Amino acid sequence: MRHRIGMRLFIAAVLLGGTASAERAPRPVLVTVDDLPIAAPGLHADPTERERITHGLLQALALHHIQAVGFVTWGNLRAEGETSLLEEWIRAGHELGNHSWSHPDYTSVAPEEYVADDERARAKLAACLEPHGK
Repeated sequence: MRHRIGMRLFIAAVLLGGTASAERAPRPVLVTVDDLPIAAPGLHADPTERERITHGLLQALALHHIQAVGFVTWGNLRAEGETSLLEEWIRAGHELGNHSWSHPDYTSVAPEEYVADDERARAKLAACLEPHGK
């Protein structure tokens, strides 16, 4: 049992920037957050709750000094004004990427439909990122 706990701490130390030995450099870890601004938007319709969730996620990442890439599902925005939630991610130093408009199942839609959905979201995300030089 101690061996398992020790190994977990060892792995955590390496992932958090420690090293296993003088010869071994720490490995970077990429953290991604899918379906921004809020996954399952139907469950979180209240704008105040959506802001609270966004702030909570950003605070947790900051607390642990984690820089993340948030993948935006544009259809999860309840209104154009919610781009402010995405801008909070940018101001906090995180990157944003395209995760489609409606999160289609690529095994269930025609390739042209999938690409069109993705392109629709890419154009909106590009417009959101451009004022920030991204």
